[in-house]
Amino acid sequence: MKKKLIALLVAALLVVTMLPAVAMAQEAGMEGEPAAISFAAAAGDMLGVDASALMSGVDFAVNGENPAQFDVTGTLRYTSNYTGFSSNPAEQNGYYLAFTLSGAKQEDDITFWGTGDPVALDKSDMTGIVFMGKDKDVHKTVSVKVNDTTYTLDTSAVTLEPQETADPLITGQKVYFVDESNYAQLGEDGGVFDPDHNDLPWLETTFNINKAAVKNPAAFKIEVKIENENISRDTLDKDNALPEGNAYADGSATFTRTVDLTQRAGWAEATGEFTFKRNFAIGGQVFDGHDDFLGIADGKQEGAYKVTVTATDGADGETLALEPVSATYEAPKPEEMSIAAATGDMLGIDAAELMADVVFTKDETKPEQFNVTGRLSYVSDYTGFSSNQDEQNGYYLAFTLSGVKAEDDITFWGTGDPVAIDKSDMTAIVFMGNDKDVHKTVSVKVNDTTYTLNTDDLQLAAPPVKNPLVGGQKLYFVDESNYTEEFDPDNHDLPWVETSFVIYKSEIKDPENFKYTVKVENDKIAAGTVDKGGQLPAGNTYSAGTATFERTFDLTQSKAWTDASRETINFTFNAAMGAQVFDGHDDFLGIAKAGQQGEYKVTVTAQDGSGEKLALDPMSATYGGSELKPKPADPGKEVEISEPDASTGEQYLTGGGIGDGTTAGAIKAGDVAKLFDNPGGAIIVANADGEELGAADTVGTGCVIQLKNGDGVFQEVVVVVKGDVTGRGVVDSTDMMDIIGHIKGTSTLTGAFLKAANTTGSADDTITSADLMDVVMLVKANNH
Repeated sequence: MKKKLIALLVAALLVVTMLPAVAMAQEAGMEGEPAAISFAAAAGDMLGVDASALMSGVDFAVNGENPAQFDVTGTLRYTSNYTGFSSNPAEQNGYYLAFTLSGAKQEDDITFWGTGDPVALDKSDMTGIVFMGKDKDVHKTVSVKVNDTTYTLDTSAVTLEPQETADPLITGQKVYFVDESNYAQLGEDGGVFDPDHNDLPWLETTFNINKAAVKNPAAFKIEVKIENENISRDTLDKDNALPEGNAYADGSATFTRTVDLTQRAGWAEATGEFTFKRNFAIGGQVFDGHDDFLGIADGKQEGAYKVTVTATDGADGETLALEPVSATYEAPKPEEMSIAAATGDMLGIDAAELMADVVFTKDETKPEQFNVTGRLSYVSDYTGFSSNQDEQNGYYLAFTLSGVKAEDDITFWGTGDPVAIDKSDMTAIVFMGNDKDVHKTVSVKVNDTTYTLNTDDLQLAAPPVKNPLVGGQKLYFVDESNYTEEFDPDNHDLPWVETSFVIYKSEIKDPENFKYTVKVENDKIAAGTVDKGGQLPAGNTYSAGTATFERTFDLTQSKAWTDASRETINFTFNAAMGAQVFDGHDDFLGIAKAGQQGEYKVTVTAQDGSGEKLALDPMSATYGGSELKPKPADPGKEVEISEPDASTGEQYLTGGGIGDGTTAGAIKAGDVAKLFDNPGGAIIVANADGEELGAADTVGTGCVIQLKNGDGVFQEVVVVVKGDVTGRGVVDSTDMMDIIGHIKGTSTLTGAFLKAANTTGSADDTITSADLMDVVMLVKANNH
């Protein structure tokens, strides 16, 4: 036991005596290993610029997979004119990374670089600054070498703050060409073009100068380089000298100029941009002093031109070259001869009165032919065109030539001899003829070329129609129902066949002896008809079915003739259908009373007093009396006409003959005339809108039956079909629902439709359930 205790004490003593040695060994070991390297964003002055102006939020983090790599984040700011960093202008503008190194010692060998050669680190503050570049393609890595270890600063995640851009010196370059075709719009000196004394065509370029960026406007320098394959290095001015500031090479010309902008119009007033223009003659020099010329020969001037403008601000040498602008010049083609419709006054008549919508189109297959379309008007008494009466009435074609010159020899003709064109306005007018057989071609000769104007497709307006001798005929009947005078039923010769027509005063040559003939045709007129004294009146002729009345009338005795404001006279002729009643009224047909209803055809013929006649087209009308007369019929098939309604004046036609609401009882329009004793030709059936029904159309409530009087109406009645309140002639469920709506007050039936619903015949047209039951029974019957 004693021996073990002694051993433990010895061991403890050994441990205690060894502790200082271990501590010394550990301290010696730490001094032999490299210290840990780290990076941080630099702060404070960096060669004359504060680090905060170079960057913000920059951080260096050790890469988790590669301890010798630091991932850089944050923002680099664009810095301009950083002369403290470098005397090289190429490195005075752009982005810069400034950092401080920790963990290194003064005796360490430390260098860093971007893409160039390594640079020794300033060990006074262990700070470095690297130029990263001046655009988006900055260095992505920076290297830092400490003794034998190289550390990589990966900047791929760094944000680049955009450069603050100032307005450039010049902008907005344009390139275009000026020649005789557009000189009036774009040229100088008010656009007055002298074809014998000019240096056109020009290549013209304009650009905008930023006035604020010009340091010395009195010495503003520009250089214009123009490239074209036909420019020659041997180009000289008209005196065989090379103008100062001009340089020519094969394919390019360069013009260097110093311009005093203060002498330019508008410079003093300009507040922002000033537009600068320069033109260059594409050909050789024409005028002394105009040294801006390219010297390209005629025939080679068309083609592509590329223009580059470079400007210097006039003071410190800041220069800006615009991107080249290209344009292609095509010389104006000689104007081809073209033709258009003339306008304005044409020898006393406006062209619009001669023709309309006239167009001259060059034929695609015949270059010397123009096809003419449009319409020519007929012109009368065109004395301004010709003293020859044969050429004063007809059709005329007026046109204007373009693309010709005053010195050209120009003639035109239709079918006659060539006539020289009026060169004051290059306008011509041709007489085409006075009927449909007009000239089909017109010829125009310009120097040695003859052009044809093909008028095959030209339309001719119809000649104006002069007033006819007579017109506007009407035919109707007059009886006691529509006689406007006081009617004596015991002493009259009604009914009459009456016709009226219009006489045009301008066409009457002898108004005191106006002659007219009225021919009346009716199958009841008999040959041998005489007056009540047994004589044939003068001017009357009777044959089987025809009566003719020849009359002479003194129009000067009418008020309408003497009224100068009136152009026409309304003339009326009437013939009694029956025998002569009054002496002196010789206009009678001699038809017995029982035969007077029926069709009458009347033809009027008139003479102007010099023998010219005009016969109007015959007019026909049927006289059926003045009242509809229902025929007797079997029970249930009769019809009845009511007295006029006290409030509306309408008369209603009711009864089974006009329809009883059943399918079997419905009547067609073509059968309506059979219900009456009047002639069928005098009766028509129309719907409620006044449209005449076809013979096969079904007649329903609301239809109207008219007894005609020529174009007028003697009598009109409205149809009422029992139970038919929809106007279709046959009762169905729709009628039933409309009647229910009327009884409930949700809808209202009026007029003939109200009477159709009143199937029980109540005196005040009150509709009850009894009427509804009648309609229900009709619906049931029509469904079986």
